[in-house]
Amino acid sequence: MNTLNPLRLADTQTAAVTQLFAFSSNAFDGIEKLTALNLQVIKATLAENQALMAKALSSRPEELVALSASLAKPTAEKITAYNRHVYEIMSGV
Repeated sequence: MNTLNPLRLADTQTAAVTQLFAFSSNAFDGIEKLTALNLQVIKATLAENQALMAKALSSRPEELVALSASLAKPTAEKITAYNRHVYEIMSGV
């Protein structure tokens, strides 16, 4: 006959709850870091776009093509840096 040991059951449940809280805490830390990263990106993007818009409005039409072309490489680098930060955050979770 298989009997349930209440103390063993309580220990198992306590361990499971402890692991659940540890996982939840770790997950929320990751979410907090991702949120902070996204807020940084939004602030930087808004500032850069404001400066870019001022530059575009003061440019002649033929200069706009060169201005647009000059943004491709920095934009790709920023996307790569963002992805690297996200990877680092998710690796720690």
